[in-house]
Amino acid sequence: MKRHIFMLSVHCIIVVIAGLVAYYTISLISITVAIIAELAIFAFRIRYFFSNAYDAVNIHKAEAEFARCLVSAEQAHYQKIGEMHETLSILRHDFKYHLKVIDELLQMGNTEKAEQYLKR
Repeated sequence: MKRHIFMLSVHCIIVVIAGLVAYYTISLISITVAIIAELAIFAFRIRYFFSNAYDAVNIHKAEAEFARCLVSAEQAHYQKIGEMHETLSILRHDFKYHLKVIDELLQMGNTEKAEQYLKR
């Protein structure tokens, strides 16, 4: 920001000097050319400043969108992990139940029923 204020001051000084030259030389063409050149440079500087500000805003918007995408992906990932954990708990419960049934059948001496249960 200080740099832009400094450049604005320099442009103002140049316009004042051009005005003094024109006043003492009584040449309207020299002041007109100097002012037009200064205004063109000044307009370029203003455009450059706002272009940089616009680019910075777009960069921040892109970074925010990227962060939102990351958060969304992480939420989906954690949801999937939760679903997988629930499925694993159900499978573990069912597996323990099946082992218990087989164990009881074998303890009762029903090996044929245990074999049929395993084949099923």
